Amino acid sequence: MARRGFLRVAGATAVVGLAGACSKSATQRKPLPSSSAVPTSAAGSSAAPTTTTTPPPSPTGPPDWTALGKGLDGPLLLPDDSGYAAAHQLFNPRFDGLKPQAVAQCASADDVAECVRFAGRYGIPLAPRSGGHSYAGWSAGPGLVIDVRKLAAITGVGRATATVGAGARLVDVYQTLADKGVGIPAGSCPTVGIAGLTLGGGLGVLDRAWGLACDNVVSLQIVTADGEIRTVDAKHDPDLFWACRGGGGGTFGAVTSLRFKTRPAPPVATWYLQWSWSQAAAVLAGWQRWAPSSPDEIWSTVHLSSASSNSLPVVAIAGSYVGHTGDLPGIFAGLIAAIGRDPISNSSEDHSYAEAMLFEAGCGDKTYEQCHLTPAGTVARQAYAASSDIVNRPLSNNGVGALVSAVQKVHDSSPIPDISIALDAAGGAVNRVAPTATAYVHRKSICSIQYIANWYDSTSSSAVQSAAAWPHAVRTSMQPYVSGEAYQNYCDPQITDWQRAYFGANYARLAKIKSRYDPHNVFAHYQGVLPG
Repeated sequence: MARRGFLRVAGATAVVGLAGACSKSATQRKPLPSSSAVPTSAAGSSAAPTTTTTPPPSPTGPPDWTALGKGLDGPLLLPDDSGYAAAHQLFNPRFDGLKPQAVAQCASADDVAECVRFAGRYGIPLAPRSGGHSYAGWSAGPGLVIDVRKLAAITGVGRATATVGAGARLVDVYQTLADKGVGIPAGSCPTVGIAGLTLGGGLGVLDRAWGLACDNVVSLQIVTADGEIRTVDAKHDPDLFWACRGGGGGTFGAVTSLRFKTRPAPPVATWYLQWSWSQAAAVLAGWQRWAPSSPDEIWSTVHLSSASSNSLPVVAIAGSYVGHTGDLPGIFAGLIAAIGRDPISNSSEDHSYAEAMLFEAGCGDKTYEQCHLTPAGTVARQAYAASSDIVNRPLSNNGVGALVSAVQKVHDSSPIPDISIALDAAGGAVNRVAPTATAYVHRKSICSIQYIANWYDSTSSSAVQSAAAWPHAVRTSMQPYVSGEAYQNYCDPQITDWQRAYFGANYARLAKIKSRYDPHNVFAHYQGVLPG
């Protein structure tokens, strides 16, 4: 979702795929108590582990925030400042209780470098923030937040490349590129920042055709822990460039811009098929046989949801196709044959690239201007919890049954208002890249699974606690059937073997690179790569 909200117009059914929880209205959401936002082992904070390979320098004294503020072009907001309340918030109200010491709204790479040097001087943990969509709240502090949302310029757009500021939101990236007739693959939640998405890999609805977002990065500008502004690519700091393509955000430095390979913006058809809930197991089993060998131009997601307008949960397959709707019946014939059941509804629609990205973002009924966070737009913040799995071989019948049962149980007897399980197709261009070619290791998968629970202002406290616990509990129950890997952008603080789950055999190389560029672990969070 990563994108977070995937609204399908057909049947007014909300289909959450890569996106998890992009909200669909401006309703105020209820925060989760901060004590439940992170595991106990995080010592009340999701930002900084205590282990480093070498001790950091001793602070030179108490931090001089006034001096830092005077040295920045952008504003520095402290807890007593009027703009701090809004500035410290993430997309997920679950983390509103996490209060950093300061938020620097950087206006330039020089601002970022000044913040990094300041943090190193005083021993303050750093948390870079692009769009503020960290699933675990790690871009909320607790030290100095380097907010790069003002670094959102999109420049040098051409038929070969485009340079995108680290703070640019996906909706703005897509629209600006489409205006020039080009596009890139990325996520679909419109308010996600491009840097955080890309640093963790960058799943999206065009990835089977064009690869991950990180596979399309030509170079990037990053401020490392020594305060140096570096432009890295395959020839300059190549190890750091490798680590920044899948090694996770907030770990190796603060990225200020990325240069992407562009492609001509294609026509994109979106589509939606729904079956009766009684066919859920057959739909899952058939889809996982069909999806890995489907054309690269097809991206699909199976969605199981407890929330529906009728008395039963929903099972649907939705997706996008680089092409036109006229090609879809022939493609769907193989899917329907694999399932062995006809869908009860079947719809598709042709779009331009820009229109399709709005549709996939849940903004099919909104203008480009409306597809931004309130108050500038109409997209609201959303409280949710999530976890994930990576599937490298088809689920057994028992594994399929476990997913269906997890949704059925919530629908039948749980106070949780809204849960979803989404299986997003992998393969295609993603899997043609070797697992060691970038830091993104999940190159042999047939799909990812995202488990997500949403809650709302009217949700009771006990139901909020149940919702917060549900995704990881389902992930735990699924371990006999999956690879044990997980998508690093869908970070779950309760995954204890996160080094293997997120990075696999690439972790050892990542740790060595961390030792070179950040030996004192200045850029630290609870599941960030440690120097080693």
